[in-house]
Amino acid sequence: MKKEVLFILLNDFADSEGAYIASCLNYGVMPGSESQYVVKTVAPAKEPVISMGGFRVLPDYSIDDIPADHAGVVLIGGMSWFTPEASLFVPVVGGNGEPEVGCRYLQRLRFPGDARNSKRRAPHQQWN
Repeated sequence: MKKEVLFILLNDFADSEGAYIASCLNYGVMPGSESQYVVKTVAPAKEPVISMGGFRVLPDYSIDDIPADHAGVVLIGGMSWFTPEASLFVPVVGGNGEPEVGCRYLQRLRFPGDARNSKRRAPHQQWN
């Protein structure tokens, strides 16, 4: 049986962001290779979510019925990660209950040369 990797989707998610990794997870990285994974989608409720590009997705799971034995979680970016709806997923990905701290950390990772950061770091260096 294949292991499930959960893609978390909020309204206005970036539909292009998960495309490459989803195809690699579902079909394998190399042509003809067998995949051990299957992609499933999760949203706050089991109602359609609409991407930034207008794709309408009916999620496989809601926040209330996420399987405990999933292999991994992928947070698909978008325009709703600063909403109260996003805080529902803090227990799923692990965290201290303060999603704004996580958002600031992600901003530093994504934009390491940003003026908000005190030091520039090379891509191979880790944040402390």
